[in-house]
Amino acid sequence: MDLDALASILRGYLQSLRRMSGNRCDFWSYAIDLDGGIDGSIDSIIAGTDVRISDSAPAGYKEVDVLLDRYVFPMLNVADEDLCKLFAWDIVEYIEICCRELDPLSTPLSRREAMMFAGSSSFHSTLAYLVVPIKSRALVIALGARA
Repeated sequence: MDLDALASILRGYLQSLRRMSGNRCDFWSYAIDLDGGIDGSIDSIIAGTDVRISDSAPAGYKEVDVLLDRYVFPMLNVADEDLCKLFAWDIVEYIEICCRELDPLSTPLSRREAMMFAGSSSFHSTLAYLVVPIKSRALVIALGARA
C-alpha cells in the first residue's frame, strides 16, 4: 500500500473525530513529497491559502500527545478521559503503521524527526500540522478549530 492510500484511511478515522466535535473543528490527513525537506514542507502545505504559521518545533511522541491534548480533545464531546487516550493511541499507532509499512526501519516519532507547525487562518482560529517524514515523502495530519 502506498502513502496516499494510508493517509486516506487515516482521514476516514479523523472524520469520525470531526463528527464527535459537532463539526466545530476539522481533521484531515494526506501525503506530500518532501522536495524541500521537512522544514520547507510547510510552504507547499499552505501555498495558496491564507494560513499564517506562528510556531514550529520538532515533534516526537510527547509532542503528539500535547498536540492532541491541546487541539483535539477539548473540541470533542467526550467526557471520558480514558476514551480520549484511546483515540491518541490509535492515531500514534497508525502513524507508526504507516512508517513501518513503507520503511520498516523508520522511526521518525521516536527520533523526533517529525515537525509540528501551529498557525491560524480566516476559517480556522487555530491550526496545527504534524508532518511525519517517511522516505522522500511525508504524512501530514492537520487539525483546525473553526473560527
